[in-house]
Amino acid sequence: MSHQKNLEPEISDTQPDMEPPEHGGQLLEPTESIGTTEPLGPPCEVSLIDPKEVESIWPIVYPLIDKCHRYSNGELETQDFLGMITSGAMQLWVATDDSLIFAAMITEFVQYPRKKVMRIIAIGGEGMKRWMRFFPALEAAALQVGCTGFETLGRKGWLKVLKDWECTYYILTKDIKYRLQ
Repeated sequence: MSHQKNLEPEISDTQPDMEPPEHGGQLLEPTESIGTTEPLGPPCEVSLIDPKEVESIWPIVYPLIDKCHRYSNGELETQDFLGMITSGAMQLWVATDDSLIFAAMITEFVQYPRKKVMRIIAIGGEGMKRWMRFFPALEAAALQVGCTGFETLGRKGWLKVLKDWECTYYILTKDIKYRLQ
């Protein structure tokens, strides 16, 4: 995974009265996808955090993201994300209720030779049905910078939650560190 400085233009919240962005000469309609077919929980505010403000909320966000770490394969520790977010290589999103952060998500943009996608790296918090409110904001932000899709690496259980996503391929791993001895 490449962690180069993000050269993306700043993403702003999409306002309902804004014109949909144009892409390749065709007008894009605002998305209604919520990532799931399950009923959503109560409303909440979803925000992209400015990299300059991340350190001030990191003590609140860290335990939410750290919940994901137990499902990783040792690629990253939770504290590794801070530098990549503050440098702009990754983005931090939060869901709030009355200014209280109850969920956090980390994303990054991946530029392949033939397409660009937004990758969800980690998501954690409380009230998963409310997290689904992240997806319309993510889709708007991804479209704004020319992404044509999403990807995430996660446990099989996400397939039950993200019903309008598909499992495109599997990632197989093999630990060989014992051979370093």
